[in-house]
Amino acid sequence: ENITPLPPPPPLPSIDPGNSLSIVKYLCKDLWVGVFGKQIDKLQTNHRGVFVLKDYSFTLLKRLPTTSTTPPTLTDASRIQAIRILAYPCGLIRGALSSFGFGNSVVSCDFLNDGRNVESTSFNIRIQS
Repeated sequence: ENITPLPPPPPLPSIDPGNSLSIVKYLCKDLWVGVFGKQIDKLQTNHRGVFVLKDYSFTLLKRLPTTSTTPPTLTDASRIQAIRILAYPCGLIRGALSSFGFGNSVVSCDFLNDGRNVESTSFNIRIQS
């Protein structure tokens, strides 16, 4: 039998465990790619512990039923289902932050009602010192 060895794992990103911006960048790039196959589309911060991560095509929301209006919007049932779905990435973010020592962080999720894309969502993080 010919067994091909696995390629070496990619190098671990350099993360400064005490630097919240470094950790959130890790979430946006490396962790998000590993879980959802793409990076977060936009990261905003006020440099005082508040971060907004925006994903304009969040994979888990793509198949939710929408209305037939233009632009399409989520039905009431779909909106409830989306809120339940978004609990997963919120928990993922909370767990990652907790593993880096930021267990008192607050994470919330919102829809980005931009009128064009029902898969758009934002994740709001407030890291409390």
